[in-house]
Amino acid sequence: MPTSPTDRHSGGFTLIELLVVVVLIGLTTTLVLLNVTPDDRDLVRREADRLALLVEQARDEAVGTGASLALQAGPTGYRFLRRDAERRWQVVTDAPFMAQLLPPGVAITLVETNAHPASTAEPIVFSPLGTFPALRIHLAAGATRMRVRADTPALVRVDRE
Repeated sequence: MPTSPTDRHSGGFTLIELLVVVVLIGLTTTLVLLNVTPDDRDLVRREADRLALLVEQARDEAVGTGASLALQAGPTGYRFLRRDAERRWQVVTDAPFMAQLLPPGVAITLVETNAHPASTAEPIVFSPLGTFPALRIHLAAGATRMRVRADTPALVRVDRE
């Protein structure tokens, strides 16, 4: 039993202590979200790198199998095509060449073959001989712009615009 008001023993937390904990949790959450959420530059770079690797793989696959492979790119994504027995293009559904949708905010803004704008309906063909047209695929998100460039079959790279 307390003998004076200063001898009281509280079993809970004060309002100030609780507010400090809530503020610390809020700050920690904000810092984690800022570090985990990629910005436009990271998104475009990651998608451009992925597309460049797939272009290289498509070239190698065409040479290795002796069968043409093609890339068809549109504003929101891209897909690979393979010829069937009747020589019609069919969408590839197996990895790594299955259709890819770009993340929200990232878009393919221009596809060029041999320095001319290409139609998105027209496939870019990778020949079993290892040849394909000079290729530039432009990606953008916000103010960030990147380009996948393949001027020769042996060199595929990603550049900033």
